[in-house]
Amino acid sequence: PGTDIAAPTGCKGNADCSNLVIGVCEMAKCDLPTGICGVTTLADGETCGGPSDLCISARVCQSGVCQVTFVVCEDGNACTVDTCDPAVGCQSAPAPPGLCDDGDACTSGSTCVAGQCKPAASVNCDDKNPCTSDVCDKVTGCASTPVADGGQCDDGKVCTESDACKGGVCTGAIKSC
Repeated sequence: PGTDIAAPTGCKGNADCSNLVIGVCEMAKCDLPTGICGVTTLADGETCGGPSDLCISARVCQSGVCQVTFVVCEDGNACTVDTCDPAVGCQSAPAPPGLCDDGDACTSGSTCVAGQCKPAASVNCDDKNPCTSDVCDKVTGCASTPVADGGQCDDGKVCTESDACKGGVCTGAIKSC
């Protein structure tokens, strides 16, 4: 870091140089042997100053410029609006009504109500196949698994009889007319 020298002031410590106008990545410094106030540029990576602000997580000098890193206010709730107030920090308020994803694959039409995602309806997983068992998993959604072979069913055909499930399909023997 370099030093810019000002006129002799007879300083005895850095506090005696507080009247110098300095940037945020500079520091007033007294050269004790000469009694002259000067300005020193802070090294890269040194913390730079600024007003107190709870929305700033870091202030670091880089090439003589104060680089500011802001706090990310995100609560992970799609039904809130997240903001940052410099005096208070992160805040969340209910979002206006609208569609949202409640994270449940077994519901649909979810909407934001008072900051919460509320499901509107359950998903209908019925595949209309009597030879499958239909279920809904909150993560993967609807799934159908074949029922045991031999289970009774109706294939809907008038020319078949003794309908039974086989491999998840309802089949029957052809009637003799």
